[in-house]
Amino acid sequence: MGRHSLGRMLLAIMVASTFSGACAREPALDPGTGRIRVIYLGDAWGGGSPYQHMVLDPKLSVTPVPASAQHAGGMPNISRYIRIYVPRTYRRLVESQDVIILSDTVKTYYQTYHIRWFGDAVMEGGRGMVMVGGREIQHGGWWDSPVERALPLEWVPQETFEGTPFRAIPTEPASEFLDSLPWGTMPPYTGMNIGIPKQGSRVLLQVEGEGYPVLVFWETGEGASVAHTPDWTPAWGGAIFNEWDYYADFVAHILYLAAGARIPQDVEMMHQIREEFYLYSIQWGIITGMVEFVDMFGANIRPLEEELREVDGIKREASGLYIEQEYAEVLDLMIGARSRLDETLDMAQEIKDQALVWIYITEATAVTGTFMISGIIIWALMVKRRLYREVRTTRSMG
Repeated sequence: MGRHSLGRMLLAIMVASTFSGACAREPALDPGTGRIRVIYLGDAWGGGSPYQHMVLDPKLSVTPVPASAQHAGGMPNISRYIRIYVPRTYRRLVESQDVIILSDTVKTYYQTYHIRWFGDAVMEGGRGMVMVGGREIQHGGWWDSPVERALPLEWVPQETFEGTPFRAIPTEPASEFLDSLPWGTMPPYTGMNIGIPKQGSRVLLQVEGEGYPVLVFWETGEGASVAHTPDWTPAWGGAIFNEWDYYADFVAHILYLAAGARIPQDVEMMHQIREEFYLYSIQWGIITGMVEFVDMFGANIRPLEEELREVDGIKREASGLYIEQEYAEVLDLMIGARSRLDETLDMAQEIKDQALVWIYITEATAVTGTFMISGIIIWALMVKRRLYREVRTTRSMG
């Protein structure tokens, strides 16, 4: 990137940081449930996608729309996914979604009216938007579009900063978002798109030493938007970025920020709660798989089903309290739910062993019976030969 462009960018960052006082807006939430409804367009599928973490956060209700050539198997699939999952009218988009994610996706994948809707949803509809960098953003043609006009920066066409791993550091002394994560533990990125922050935006993270903006936020029109200039998958995110202990928290808090929802400030408690939900999902999958297995052999699974219903009720209560941000109670409930799942797993193991014991007995009986019958036949034919008259001579029949 040229020296003149870099100087312009640094000046824009300084100007943007001085205009950090935006008017607080009404949070974009589902009025019925209090959840943040997210439509995730781009790398919403496949290994490394943060979607797998989003679905475990009770505050988020996410619709994945694979719209990235590397994640959706090519343009025919992308067109079909967009046609099926993107709302058919602007009004329906605004009424059904609170945050729009555009991550590593190309403008030409969408109809012209889609691009206009996405921008209007922020400026007029009070929705949130998150754009995440990547190769398909680099060549995506988003500059000077309704989407870019709603973003807190202007993309520099085709420009990237990549090669040597770099770290992102906070640029503000304190804010609700920055106070919610331990940035010193954040792994390095390996690449990013280049963007120039707009006046009135807030640069939250920037490249250490270079000054390029990594995470930029602003409230504009009736809504708000966030630009994350690197990728957040294991591409420019680096091979270990999505293995960061606080990766799920990082992704969730970006969406909270875009929606205008309150971001929890107890870093370790929130991390532990999300870890409990993650471990719960693993335990639940193991147990339900075992229940299906033993059910095929006619085992009595009613005690397991009753126990799972009770545990699921505890988890649903915890999810409701999570949405209401009663986090201390959520943690107690989830620890209790996981303890109950441990007991349920032991019960499932016992029922499985009982079912398999009868299978082993049945198989052993069948094998033993077959062996005995075969032995009797062989004994009659080979040992009791005296029962049969010996043939002394043979005669040709011509």
